[in-house]
Amino acid sequence: MPGGQFTEEDINKLLKEAVDSLAEKKAKAKTDAAGCFTLVVLIIVTLIVGVMAEGICLYYCWNWFVAPLGVPSVGIVHALALALTLRVFTGLKLDEQKKNFEHKSADEAIAALVGTVVKILIMFGIVLFIAYIYSCLM
Repeated sequence: MPGGQFTEEDINKLLKEAVDSLAEKKAKAKTDAAGCFTLVVLIIVTLIVGVMAEGICLYYCWNWFVAPLGVPSVGIVHALALALTLRVFTGLKLDEQKKNFEHKSADEAIAALVGTVVKILIMFGIVLFIAYIYSCLM
C-alpha cells in the first residue's frame, strides 16, 4: 500500500475477512436462536413437571393422611389443580430462578434446567416414599 493506495490483493483480502466475519456472526446467531428456543421449551417443561410432581404428591399425601380424618378425598385432577393454585399463590420464585441463569450460556442454562427437573423428580420421589412408609405404619 505505498502512498495510501490499495492493491487488488489487499481489497480481496479485506473482502474475504469481512465475508468470513459475517458468516461466523450468522452461524452464531442461528446457534443462539436455537439455544433460546430450547431454553424456553425446557422452562415450560420444567414448570409442567414441577406442577405435576407436586400434584401427584399432594394427591397421595391427601388421600393417605387427610382423607382418614373425615375430609373428602381428592382425585388426581383436583390435586393437580390444587397444586397449580398453590403454586400461583405461593409464587414461582422467579428471582431465585433468575439468579441461577444469569450470565450463563444457553448450554449451561439448559444443563441447569435438566438438573432442576431431575432434582424435582428425586425430591418428590423421596417425599412419596417416606409418606408411603409412614402411611403403612398408621
